[in-house]
Amino acid sequence: MEEIKAYLALRGTEPGPLLLNNFGDRLSPARARMIVNHLLRAARLYRPGRSCHKLRHAYITDMVARGKNVSLVAAHVGNSVGTIQRMYFNPSRERILCEIRDSKNFN
Repeated sequence: MEEIKAYLALRGTEPGPLLLNNFGDRLSPARARMIVNHLLRAARLYRPGRSCHKLRHAYITDMVARGKNVSLVAAHVGNSVGTIQRMYFNPSRERILCEIRDSKNFN
């Protein structure tokens, strides 16, 4: 968290995108993926199929599993409470099997 605070002190705290490119514009999704993949490779954690979206999903799943307030989780990640409840509280059989498969790929 301290690193984010230091970064915000440099870029300013005006509302807007958190991550900026060298020109001060919003970092593109493609560039964000490249950076995440680079960091995963550097940490020797890269596997095909890992993605920014899966990291986001793992983050939300962890917050829900820890019993965090659903309204706060939804606001934090930019989803509605209904979406969080639908995606993370009442998983379908297919979603459960997918999560099991994906968790094996993350080990």
